[in-house]
Amino acid sequence: MRNVNLRAFGDHRTVVAEDTGRVVGHVMFTRSLLDAPRRLVEVQVLSPLALSGSAGSCATRSPNRAVGWGNCGAV
Repeated sequence: MRNVNLRAFGDHRTVVAEDTGRVVGHVMFTRSLLDAPRRLVEVQVLSPLALSGSAGSCATRSPNRAVGWGNCGAV
């Protein structure tokens, strides 16, 4: 699945859940800028829809994977 995901989306901030080789969930972080008091800070965000359905499992595990991707937080 990793190769299929890379071909489809490139090396973006994306997480795919699979069950016996079948994709059952997918979430993709989107780059955004947070207007902090001293500077703009690059952050990775998820759509609110990422928390529903089978993608919810991906979304709850994604922040652990996103630690190495720069600033990551939850609101």
